[in-house]
Amino acid sequence: MDIDLHSTNKRQLNNSLNIEAMKTFLFSAAFSLLVLSTKATETEKIIKSKPDKVTVYLQGAQVFRTSAISIPQGQSVIVFEGLENSIDPQSIQASGIGNCIITETQYLLHYPELQKLKGTGIAKYVKALKAMDDSLILLSYITEDIANQKEVLATEKSVLLNYGLYKGLSKKDSLAFLKDGLIFLREKLNNINSEFLRLKKEEAKIQLKIDAINERRSQIEIEESNKNSSANAENKPDYRVTVTVIADAPTNVTIGVNYFVPNAGWAPMYDLRTESVDKPIQLTYKATVFQNTGADWKEVKLTLSTADPKQNFTIPTLNSYFVEAYKSITTKKSTYDLNPAVVTGTFNTSTALGTSAYSWSLDNGTAVQQKDVVIGSNEAYEYVVMDENLIQAEFEIKLLYSIPSDNKKHYVSILNKELKTKYMHKTIPKIDLKAYLTARITDYEELNLLPGKANVYFGGTYIGKTYLQTGDTGDTLELSLGQDKNVAVKRNKVKDKFKEKTLDNDKYYDVAYEITVKNGNSKPIEIEVIDQVPLTQNQQIAVEDIDLNGAKHDLLSGEIKWRNIIKAKDHKKSAFSFTVKAPRNMQLVVK
Repeated sequence: MDIDLHSTNKRQLNNSLNIEAMKTFLFSAAFSLLVLSTKATETEKIIKSKPDKVTVYLQGAQVFRTSAISIPQGQSVIVFEGLENSIDPQSIQASGIGNCIITETQYLLHYPELQKLKGTGIAKYVKALKAMDDSLILLSYITEDIANQKEVLATEKSVLLNYGLYKGLSKKDSLAFLKDGLIFLREKLNNINSEFLRLKKEEAKIQLKIDAINERRSQIEIEESNKNSSANAENKPDYRVTVTVIADAPTNVTIGVNYFVPNAGWAPMYDLRTESVDKPIQLTYKATVFQNTGADWKEVKLTLSTADPKQNFTIPTLNSYFVEAYKSITTKKSTYDLNPAVVTGTFNTSTALGTSAYSWSLDNGTAVQQKDVVIGSNEAYEYVVMDENLIQAEFEIKLLYSIPSDNKKHYVSILNKELKTKYMHKTIPKIDLKAYLTARITDYEELNLLPGKANVYFGGTYIGKTYLQTGDTGDTLELSLGQDKNVAVKRNKVKDKFKEKTLDNDKYYDVAYEITVKNGNSKPIEIEVIDQVPLTQNQQIAVEDIDLNGAKHDLLSGEIKWRNIIKAKDHKKSAFSFTVKAPRNMQLVVK
């Protein structure tokens, strides 16, 4: 029997190839089924949530949202939709309670599907806005690149100008060497300045493009709103945060997200009320809360805080300090009519302003039954708890408040407190012939008050506004309660003592004033009368023979002060005098 070995080998080879092809097909099919099975286990759950609590800073807010859901085995994507429109992506945090692992969080801007928008007539607006947003992002990258190039040029210029050769610090002091160096410096500086100018022009062109796009974007938004406002409300872009989780088995979990939004804040507001000078001041502490984030906060717990989440935590470092020769510039002297005796010369005034930081907090305790809150009522303050630490203090407000996204002021009650008060009148007749009623408050530091405006009510009548200046190092806070028109003040020269005389080579100016305060009230008052004696920095001028009639004298500032108690329907006089001595040929204006 003849056997064709060639055919046999060929058939065996074909069978082998078919088997390998079948193996490859089966492996690919199994892999595809595995991939499809894995994708099938990924579930997307869209959640409509509302904030549980919000921590509001003086500028910005931290929003907290939670949701209890059921998830299947495998990977799930939980989508929090309808969020605020200005979320800082870097601030997003997620947490969970249950048998699952959080693997990822993302911030997304979801546009309505164009197919759904075709019937509303606003699809073209959505396309245009998206294109403009993409253009603005690209232009921002270009602007950042230009800024980086300018920074490099500025650094290069600084290095050149501080090179030791041009400051005479080089050991090579030959004229030729210096000449070549200066030529090189001129060329490099010209190049740097030319490149800097080019970048500046380019930056201006980019900014014009950005302004034009923003202007056109605003026009499109107006057109879109006018075209179909109802469709716009239903199909506006949706701001979302997604949380990806993995579970080994179907389970119930609670997922929470929190993030920072800048378009919110609060400011302190005070009411100061008293019925008479026999009763203490009643302080009402309120907060004016605003937000314009695009999402309403309905029935949320609030925390009012003065902590700054955007502050720089980098510890500063000292740069090198060089002492250089200083060439003084002589300026023309002027005569200032500031004191009773005015001396020629120049005057410099500087003011140091202090800052302070406090804050107030909220916890996520048990639910609080919502009540109708009336601003000014005492009930609201019973639901406030203060928490204080070295960095901040927080007011925990357990009542539920609703703050709509309308950028308007909404009042939140914080504190109602009776203050330890001492009333006193004050007058500075050299500047103002009025007597002001003041309230001096002690032991106020524990309240952690912030500087702010205050409405003043006296005897049940609104009398005006004042400003609560807190944060000073003193232990007494002084408030102005306005003018007391029942107190009359006069400041007169004593004519027979007010004169000018010349003896030998000196000229003498005798000055005397008398201040009269009349109390027209039906009760005694305590009043502080303030004036001043001139100072001099000129050794040829002397202020002497000072007679203050019992006033306290501050030698550094020249201020003099009497504190008098004046009976009802009575008056009291305070007098002071002094002499200014100067060379007879020196012209002074003394009054």
